[in-house]
Amino acid sequence: MKTSLILLALALMLTGCSGLDQPLAPGPDSGTAMDKAAAPNILQTVLPPDAKPLGLTYAEWSAKWWQWLWSAPVDQNPGLDETGAFVDWGQEGHVWFLAPAYFGTYDRTADIPTGHMLCIDLAATFTAITTGDGANEQELRDAAAWVTNNVSNIIFEIDGQRLENVGDYRFTSPAGYFSYTLPENNMFQFFGLPVSAGTYDDAVSDGYFVMVNPLSAGEHTIFMSADFGEPYNDTIQVTYHLHVVGGHGHGHQQDKPGHGHP
Repeated sequence: MKTSLILLALALMLTGCSGLDQPLAPGPDSGTAMDKAAAPNILQTVLPPDAKPLGLTYAEWSAKWWQWLWSAPVDQNPGLDETGAFVDWGQEGHVWFLAPAYFGTYDRTADIPTGHMLCIDLAATFTAITTGDGANEQELRDAAAWVTNNVSNIIFEIDGQRLENVGDYRFTSPAGYFSYTLPENNMFQFFGLPVSAGTYDDAVSDGYFVMVNPLSAGEHTIFMSADFGEPYNDTIQVTYHLHVVGGHGHGHQQDKPGHGHP
């Protein structure tokens, strides 16, 4: 199947899951036994697949996640963040978005405000007419599904507790296309595509997302990992060390192009 450069590049960060029954490697140590025992059950922390947080389905939130990611320029893009410096980029409203990584292993540390839900891409694929992934909606969905099916061993943990039914959290974007806004110095250009700044309405997605209830004040560790098969043969892992604090956070909202955020 023919795929564009950007679809292939995105697959390193944003693909789905097959082979979920394979043995999973443990995540990093998340604290003492007492800390783990005191943590709420992950099934009480992660919203079920049929939930509608703030009135929107998981599928609708998945499109919003992409709109947030693409609105960030290369030099502040959360997917390229090595340290956690850009975790608060463009965050507003009652939901914050967290990104995995485009490649490799990252260890991020950041403050986030209390009272905010988290929308997290575990492994998903974005396709668009603009990026050459297909000529119509069905071709885009077929391309996204093909890439999404070639990743295995997705792991998601909060404070050492693993989400065992991650296979239930695969969602395709709602019927029709969703729009996205690109800034100057956008990620499409980073991937080698000459796409100028502007708003486009020609995208779909397919992949795995979780919505997390607001975390209690204090220290929390989120770990995510996925094994990528052909043509990548790589494992992408990200650990978030989050310090949940009172207040409204300090997102760089003035830099946000102003599109697609809750």
